[in-house]
Amino acid sequence: MGHADLLDLGPGSSGDGPSLAAPSWGIPEEPRIEMPHGTTVLVFKFHRGVIVAADSQATTGAYIASQTVEKVIEINPYLLGTMAGAAVDCSFWELLLAQQCRIYELQK
Repeated sequence: MGHADLLDLGPGSSGDGPSLAAPSWGIPEEPRIEMPHGTTVLVFKFHRGVIVAADSQATTGAYIASQTVEKVIEINPYLLGTMAGAAVDCSFWELLLAQQCRIYELQK
């Protein structure tokens, strides 16, 4: 059995054996739906804590403005925020939330 034989996993390959190609299911290709692009944020909860990860690329239109943006921001020791979309809007709301959290802590 060669390497090509190992990759045959589904219908549609030569010899009607398995293939890695997705079946067409007879659905026409058009019209296509344009998928928007944006920030990817992943959060994993496990028994000892939480892991939060986000991409670090910022764009301005079709251009990459930065590849080192920190999109996971600490609001306070118990709360994280993530930034997606217009950076100015995100920064404003995260600062406002941090301020409200601090006021709440001071009033206790």
